[in-house]
Amino acid sequence: TYPFLRSPHQMSVVQVAMPQSRAVCHATHADAPSCLQIGHTEGATTLMFRHLPRKYTARDLLAALEQNVTRAGVDFVYVPWDRNSPYNMSFAFVNFTDVQTARMISAVMQGAVWPNDPRMRRMKIMPAIVQGFAANL
Repeated sequence: TYPFLRSPHQMSVVQVAMPQSRAVCHATHADAPSCLQIGHTEGATTLMFRHLPRKYTARDLLAALEQNVTRAGVDFVYVPWDRNSPYNMSFAFVNFTDVQTARMISAVMQGAVWPNDPRMRRMKIMPAIVQGFAANL
């Protein structure tokens, strides 16, 4: 598990140990954890997708995922919405049913442009802090 701390400015600070390199990364919520790269998803089934188009719903995200994986390979999708606007918060969490599917999605979709996004944002995918279906409920 990864420690989750609060800074004096109420920004989330995350300490992430990268399994392959054993390097430690400190990052604020705004870019957390940008130091994780493809290949450092070893053992992860829950991935965080960043730079999500603001109008995307969970259904839109599932449609994008279904270009590479069947719906049976996904058992949890969470797209948090901004309470003060009609838009999502530009990130989402997806749990895959196995590690191999999560690795494949990360390798295939990392850096790709989101479908139907007029701003042509690129996907940024990293392991979520909270891992697994049950832990995310």
